Amino acid sequence: MEQDRFQLFPILLSVAMVITISVLTLLFVSTLFIPAWQEFLNIDNPWYCSLFILFLCPLIGLVRLPVAIRFNGIQGSANMLSTIVPLAILAYTYPSSHINWSPFTYVPGALSLILYWICSVPSEKGAYLYRISIPIGTISSILIIQAFIGSNLQAFLWIAFASQFIPLLLVETIRTSQSTKLYHEDDQFILGGKGAHDPLWVAPSFAVFLTYSTHLLFWSLKAPPFG
Repeated sequence: MEQDRFQLFPILLSVAMVITISVLTLLFVSTLFIPAWQEFLNIDNPWYCSLFILFLCPLIGLVRLPVAIRFNGIQGSANMLSTIVPLAILAYTYPSSHINWSPFTYVPGALSLILYWICSVPSEKGAYLYRISIPIGTISSILIIQAFIGSNLQAFLWIAFASQFIPLLLVETIRTSQSTKLYHEDDQFILGGKGAHDPLWVAPSFAVFLTYSTHLLFWSLKAPPFG
Protein backbone atom coordinates (compact mmCIF):
# COMPACT_ATOMS: atom_id res chain seq x y z
CA MET A 1 0.00 0.00 0.00
CA GLU A 2 2.83 2.37 0.89
CA GLN A 3 4.52 1.56 -2.41
CA ASP A 4 1.35 2.47 -4.35
CA ARG A 5 1.33 5.88 -2.68
CA PHE A 6 4.92 6.51 -3.77
CA GLN A 7 3.99 5.57 -7.34
CA LEU A 8 0.87 7.76 -7.32
CA PHE A 9 2.67 10.90 -6.12
CA PRO A 10 4.81 11.45 -9.29
CA ILE A 11 1.72 10.97 -11.45
CA LEU A 12 -0.28 13.55 -9.50
CA LEU A 13 2.67 15.94 -9.54
CA SER A 14 3.03 15.58 -13.33
CA VAL A 15 -0.69 16.18 -13.85
CA ALA A 16 -0.58 19.25 -11.62
CA MET A 17 2.40 20.66 -13.53
CA VAL A 18 0.73 20.05 -16.89
CA ILE A 19 -2.47 21.78 -15.71
CA THR A 20 -0.52 24.71 -14.25
CA ILE A 21 1.55 25.21 -17.40
CA SER A 22 -1.58 24.95 -19.56
CA VAL A 23 -3.42 27.57 -17.49
CA LEU A 24 -0.43 29.95 -17.54
CA THR A 25 -0.04 29.51 -21.30
CA LEU A 26 -3.74 30.19 -21.85
CA LEU A 27 -3.56 33.33 -19.69
CA PHE A 28 -0.49 34.53 -21.58
CA VAL A 29 -2.07 33.95 -24.99
CA SER A 30 -5.47 35.42 -24.09
CA THR A 31 -4.33 38.48 -22.14
CA LEU A 32 -1.18 39.62 -23.95
CA PHE A 33 -0.13 37.70 -27.07
CA ILE A 34 -3.38 37.68 -29.05
CA PRO A 35 -4.47 41.19 -27.95
CA ALA A 36 -1.08 42.47 -29.16
CA TRP A 37 -1.67 41.03 -32.61
CA GLN A 38 -5.29 42.26 -32.58
CA GLU A 39 -4.05 45.78 -31.98
CA PHE A 40 -1.40 45.50 -34.67
CA LEU A 41 -3.60 43.89 -37.32
CA ASN A 42 -6.77 45.84 -36.40
CA ILE A 43 -8.77 42.64 -35.94
CA ASP A 44 -11.67 43.08 -33.52
CA ASN A 45 -12.57 39.40 -33.17
CA PRO A 46 -10.01 37.58 -30.98
CA TRP A 47 -11.02 34.21 -32.41
CA TYR A 48 -10.22 35.27 -35.97
CA CYS A 49 -6.89 36.66 -34.78
CA SER A 50 -6.11 33.47 -32.85
CA LEU A 51 -6.97 31.34 -35.86
CA PHE A 52 -4.62 33.36 -38.05
CA ILE A 53 -1.66 33.60 -35.66
CA LEU A 54 -1.82 30.25 -33.87
CA PHE A 55 -3.04 27.95 -36.66
CA LEU A 56 -2.86 29.51 -40.12
CA CYS A 57 0.62 31.01 -39.75
CA PRO A 58 2.29 27.71 -38.76
CA LEU A 59 0.65 26.10 -41.79
CA ILE A 60 1.91 28.89 -44.04
CA GLY A 61 5.36 28.22 -42.57
CA LEU A 62 5.34 24.86 -44.37
CA VAL A 63 5.14 26.53 -47.79
CA ARG A 64 8.29 27.26 -49.78
CA LEU A 65 8.24 29.47 -52.85
CA PRO A 66 10.89 29.25 -55.59
CA VAL A 67 12.86 32.46 -56.12
CA ALA A 68 14.34 33.75 -59.35
CA ILE A 69 17.71 34.73 -57.87
CA ARG A 70 20.70 32.41 -57.73
CA PHE A 71 23.62 32.72 -55.32
CA ASN A 72 26.95 31.43 -56.67
CA GLY A 73 25.03 29.28 -59.12
CA ILE A 74 22.85 27.76 -56.37
CA GLN A 75 19.09 27.88 -56.86
CA GLY A 76 16.84 28.23 -53.84
CA SER A 77 13.49 29.08 -52.35
CA ALA A 78 11.94 31.31 -49.68
CA ASN A 79 9.74 30.31 -46.78
CA MET A 80 6.40 32.03 -47.25
CA LEU A 81 5.73 32.78 -43.58
CA SER A 82 9.08 34.35 -42.75
CA THR A 83 9.52 36.36 -45.97
CA ILE A 84 6.24 37.12 -47.77
CA VAL A 85 3.77 37.28 -44.85
CA PRO A 86 5.68 39.96 -42.85
CA LEU A 87 5.89 42.15 -45.96
CA ALA A 88 2.14 41.70 -46.50
CA ILE A 89 1.47 42.56 -42.85
CA LEU A 90 3.55 45.75 -43.09
CA ALA A 91 1.72 46.80 -46.25
CA TYR A 92 -1.69 46.00 -44.72
CA THR A 93 -1.12 47.83 -41.43
CA TYR A 94 0.75 50.87 -42.77
CA PRO A 95 -2.32 53.00 -43.67
CA SER A 96 -3.63 52.79 -40.08
CA SER A 97 -0.26 53.44 -38.43
CA HIS A 98 -0.18 57.20 -39.21
CA ILE A 99 3.58 57.46 -38.82
CA ASN A 100 5.09 60.92 -38.66
CA TRP A 101 8.33 60.18 -40.52
CA SER A 102 11.54 61.90 -39.50
CA PRO A 103 15.25 60.99 -39.64
CA PHE A 104 14.99 59.59 -36.11
CA THR A 105 12.35 57.07 -37.25
CA TYR A 106 15.05 55.13 -39.12
CA VAL A 107 17.40 54.88 -36.13
CA PRO A 108 15.93 51.64 -34.63
CA GLY A 109 16.17 49.83 -37.98
CA ALA A 110 19.70 51.06 -38.62
CA LEU A 111 20.90 49.92 -35.18
CA SER A 112 19.16 46.55 -35.65
CA LEU A 113 20.91 46.15 -39.00
CA ILE A 114 24.30 46.70 -37.37
CA LEU A 115 23.51 44.39 -34.46
CA TYR A 116 22.19 41.51 -36.58
CA TRP A 117 25.07 41.81 -39.03
CA ILE A 118 27.59 41.52 -36.21
CA CYS A 119 25.68 38.61 -34.62
CA SER A 120 25.26 36.55 -37.80
CA VAL A 121 27.60 34.27 -39.75
CA PRO A 122 27.39 32.20 -42.93
CA SER A 123 27.37 28.44 -42.40
CA GLU A 124 26.98 25.19 -44.31
CA LYS A 125 23.28 25.23 -43.37
CA GLY A 126 22.68 28.81 -44.44
CA ALA A 127 22.64 32.08 -42.50
CA TYR A 128 23.06 31.63 -38.75
CA LEU A 129 22.03 34.25 -36.18
CA TYR A 130 22.94 34.16 -32.51
CA ARG A 131 19.52 34.16 -30.83
CA ILE A 132 20.62 36.31 -27.89
CA SER A 133 20.69 39.24 -30.32
CA ILE A 134 16.90 39.09 -30.82
CA PRO A 135 15.85 40.27 -27.31
CA ILE A 136 18.72 42.76 -27.28
CA GLY A 137 17.68 44.21 -30.63
CA THR A 138 13.99 44.26 -29.76
CA ILE A 139 14.36 45.92 -26.36
CA SER A 140 16.78 48.51 -27.74
CA SER A 141 14.42 49.34 -30.60
CA ILE A 142 11.44 49.73 -28.28
CA LEU A 143 13.29 52.13 -25.99
CA ILE A 144 14.46 54.22 -28.95
CA ILE A 145 11.02 54.25 -30.57
CA GLN A 146 9.44 55.36 -27.30
CA ALA A 147 11.82 58.30 -27.16
CA PHE A 148 10.85 59.52 -30.65
CA ILE A 149 7.32 58.21 -31.30
CA GLY A 150 5.70 58.53 -27.88
CA SER A 151 2.35 56.93 -27.15
CA ASN A 152 1.06 56.39 -30.72
CA LEU A 153 0.64 52.63 -30.31
CA GLN A 154 -0.18 51.87 -33.96
CA ALA A 155 2.92 53.68 -35.20
CA PHE A 156 4.90 52.11 -32.35
CA LEU A 157 3.88 48.59 -33.36
CA TRP A 158 4.52 49.15 -37.07
CA ILE A 159 8.00 50.60 -36.60
CA ALA A 160 8.90 47.94 -34.01
CA PHE A 161 7.88 45.16 -36.42
CA ALA A 162 9.61 46.77 -39.41
CA SER A 163 12.80 47.62 -37.49
CA GLN A 164 13.27 43.91 -36.76
CA PHE A 165 12.07 42.27 -39.95
CA ILE A 166 13.59 44.46 -42.68
CA PRO A 167 17.16 44.49 -41.25
CA LEU A 168 16.97 40.74 -40.64
CA LEU A 169 15.76 40.13 -44.20
CA LEU A 170 18.71 42.07 -45.58
CA VAL A 171 21.18 40.33 -43.28
CA GLU A 172 19.81 36.84 -43.94
CA THR A 173 19.82 37.39 -47.70
CA ILE A 174 23.46 38.50 -47.70
CA ARG A 175 24.59 35.81 -45.26
CA THR A 176 22.73 33.17 -47.27
CA SER A 177 24.50 34.29 -50.44
CA GLN A 178 27.81 33.93 -48.59
CA SER A 179 26.78 30.52 -47.24
CA THR A 180 26.21 29.11 -50.73
CA LYS A 181 29.98 29.12 -51.23
CA LEU A 182 30.02 26.26 -48.70
CA TYR A 183 27.22 24.31 -50.41
CA HIS A 184 27.53 21.26 -52.62
CA GLU A 185 26.29 21.38 -56.21
CA ASP A 186 22.99 19.65 -55.39
CA ASP A 187 22.21 21.82 -52.34
CA GLN A 188 19.59 24.55 -52.37
CA PHE A 189 19.33 27.60 -50.14
CA ILE A 190 16.15 28.51 -48.26
CA LEU A 191 15.53 32.06 -47.05
CA GLY A 192 13.78 31.91 -43.69
CA GLY A 193 13.87 28.14 -43.87
CA LYS A 194 12.76 27.52 -40.29
CA GLY A 195 9.34 29.08 -40.83
CA ALA A 196 7.66 29.94 -37.54
CA HIS A 197 10.95 29.31 -35.72
CA ASP A 198 13.06 31.47 -38.02
CA PRO A 199 14.42 34.79 -36.70
CA LEU A 200 12.67 36.52 -39.61
CA TRP A 201 9.34 35.65 -37.95
CA VAL A 202 10.39 35.31 -34.31
CA ALA A 203 12.05 38.73 -33.96
CA PRO A 204 9.22 40.92 -35.37
CA SER A 205 6.60 38.80 -33.57
CA PHE A 206 8.47 39.24 -30.30
CA ALA A 207 8.68 42.97 -31.02
CA VAL A 208 4.88 43.17 -31.39
CA PHE A 209 4.31 41.30 -28.13
CA LEU A 210 6.91 43.26 -26.16
CA THR A 211 5.77 46.60 -27.55
CA TYR A 212 2.17 45.94 -26.58
CA SER A 213 3.15 44.60 -23.14
CA THR A 214 5.39 47.54 -22.24
CA HIS A 215 2.79 50.00 -23.49
CA LEU A 216 0.10 48.29 -21.45
CA LEU A 217 2.16 47.94 -18.29
CA PHE A 218 4.07 51.23 -18.34
CA TRP A 219 3.34 53.88 -20.94
CA SER A 220 -0.45 53.68 -20.81
CA LEU A 221 -0.41 54.73 -17.16
CA LYS A 222 -1.23 58.30 -16.15
CA ALA A 223 2.27 58.67 -14.70
CA PRO A 224 4.45 56.25 -16.71
CA PRO A 225 7.78 55.44 -15.04
CA PHE A 226 9.73 55.67 -18.32
CA GLY A 227 8.38 58.89 -19.72
